[in-house]
Amino acid sequence: IALRQMVYLVIKELSTIAEDVIMVTSSLMKDMQPKSELTYRANAIRALCKIIDASMLPSVERFLKAAIVDKTPSISSAALVSSYHLFPAGKDVIKRWANEVHEAINCKPPSFTSSASSYLTSFSSNTSSYGNTVSTSNISQYHALGLVYLIRQHDRMAVTKLIQQLAGTGRGGYGGGSVLRSSFAYCLLIRFAAKILDEDP
Repeated sequence: IALRQMVYLVIKELSTIAEDVIMVTSSLMKDMQPKSELTYRANAIRALCKIIDASMLPSVERFLKAAIVDKTPSISSAALVSSYHLFPAGKDVIKRWANEVHEAINCKPPSFTSSASSYLTSFSSNTSSYGNTVSTSNISQYHALGLVYLIRQHDRMAVTKLIQQLAGTGRGGYGGGSVLRSSFAYCLLIRFAAKILDEDP
């Protein structure tokens, strides 16, 4: 796995001087398949989005949309952050992913039982299986919220509705019954609300 990780890093570093990336793109898309190792998939997404441009974005759209709603937080976050960085060049394509990004915000976390089971199982497998351990991190919500704001930022009503929906579900207390479970996402939501209030005439 360490060697594979180095290959991904080299690909990203050479992306600025590469003239032909077709073969590399094809190889990375194979690593993004659902049957690939979890560690490979997340890193392949990051590397792929580093070397493609706006003209190649439609060809990988299906893979990225599927990765955004993936149940594995590391894969979902990789796709969300990569989409965020690709947005300036391919905003017309990424705007079509709004439903998937919203789904990533509302995605339920893996249960404690399944997470613990996966964690314990990883020790009884070979050394490469650590990438399969299920993460209980909610950071993907933070990334999804940032991307959905980027998509809707020029639609004041849509942003206001988003804030009301996400803030209104947590009236029973911090995190009580709320869709948001990430403290980073809460902070981001507060920033969006403050910006709306500042812009209010």
